[in-house]
Amino acid sequence: MLASQVSTPGLLSSTQALRTSLDLRPNEPQAEHMLEALASDQGGAEGAARLQRASPQFVRSLFDDFSDTFEEKLHALQYQVPQLGRTLTPTPTPIPSLTPTPIQP
Repeated sequence: MLASQVSTPGLLSSTQALRTSLDLRPNEPQAEHMLEALASDQGGAEGAARLQRASPQFVRSLFDDFSDTFEEKLHALQYQVPQLGRTLTPTPTPIPSLTPTPIQP
């Protein structure tokens, strides 16, 4: 759901909650990102230009938080790309030696 689809009281309480979170934990990348996302969604074209991409700190934080359950999520999704890749890749054929055979006297 976009912030523009949230009622004004809901948006205000979300924004206030994120600001409170930042008061308690300054420089918290996920709260900073969410607050910036809410502001950019409300700011039209100018706001969209403010949030072109996530900060490196946000991405690092997101992946660090997710890393503990990553394998579990892949298993739950029945992720099989490596196995399917091995199944679909033909077995390599050995290349005959390119060195000449010695001539017998």
